[in-house]
Amino acid sequence: MGLFERQMESYGSYHSHPKNKILHIIGTPLIIYSILGAASHIDVPLYESSIELHWLIATTLAVWYVFFHLLYGGLAAVWILFLASIVPLLWQLPEAPRWVFIATMQIAGWAILFSGHALEGRKPALFDNLAHVFNAAPFVTAELIDLLKPKKRS
Repeated sequence: MGLFERQMESYGSYHSHPKNKILHIIGTPLIIYSILGAASHIDVPLYESSIELHWLIATTLAVWYVFFHLLYGGLAAVWILFLASIVPLLWQLPEAPRWVFIATMQIAGWAILFSGHALEGRKPALFDNLAHVFNAAPFVTAELIDLLKPKKRS
């Protein structure tokens, strides 16, 4: 069993309730987008140029996800890079409302995840294994694909 399968098995033991899975599919992108939005105003020097921190984060995650699992990681990389590409929409808001919006997305995302765990009756997986934070996008992608698969009738 590979790393992804072991991590997925561990992650899955914390996320068996269908409503918890759906809440994670909603909350995880909110958290990631708010992090990317907050990081986007920081320029990281790169040779004689610079790169916005949100692109550095998104690209690093995308590469890790593809190495982590080609299918689910690759699909997660696509939506992470999509989120990074729409971060400039946040900067069309005036500064104060922008930061309120970013903070609200972060708080709402975590509230959604924790409400899912309340339904599950189990603490979040990251409390036992912090690596789940860094692997959340491929896990959520796998859950979404699983939910969208046609179910066999018995």
